Amino acid sequence: MARTPKIYNATLKEPAESVEFHLETGELKQYDVYQEVGTAKHLVRCDICGLFLPLKGRSAILLQQHRGKGECQKIVKRNSKPKPGLFIPTTFPPEN
Repeated sequence: MARTPKIYNATLKEPAESVEFHLETGELKQYDVYQEVGTAKHLVRCDICGLFLPLKGRSAILLQQHRGKGECQKIVKRNSKPKPGLFIPTTFPPEN
């Protein structure tokens, strides 16, 4: 059974700070650093689902593991499905 993720109350770290991670795709992505209210715990926010995750030693491992599991993958699959759009016929009736 999946463990319920901790919900953090966080604000952007002051002074503003960010970290860069190489994602599984090889893309280099920048993430803002947040701080849990009332503690010194640093967090990053998942760009797929918005969940805050602990930032341990500036490592991307927790974020990468999170992005590959559960709710994040459901969101990725849901967003990758083609959406119904406006039907535009590609053939026209023959001219007389």
